[in-house]
Amino acid sequence: MPATEFLFQLTLSGEAPDDEMLTDIMKSVLARVGLHAGDVDRLLRELRAQHWASPPGTGCNLRLLRQGDEIQVVVSQQGREWRIACAIPS
Repeated sequence: MPATEFLFQLTLSGEAPDDEMLTDIMKSVLARVGLHAGDVDRLLRELRAQHWASPPGTGCNLRLLRQGDEIQVVVSQQGREWRIACAIPS
């Protein structure tokens, strides 16, 4: 039986994080909690539209939180926050 709660949190300091690095981290973690590749790609597209399209800043906090059958992705940077969520297939 898969875990119903899971938290992955990462804080990057300094210059704006590398898009490729964050993408790789998110793909790996989201796949491990059971998200299908198509759902991972959709979440990444939505996040890019929200976060990476905004002005760059220093540092970044990434939080992936699974509660029951849903995964929430939260990115925060310099007082701004972006949230997306997706159901995890059974």
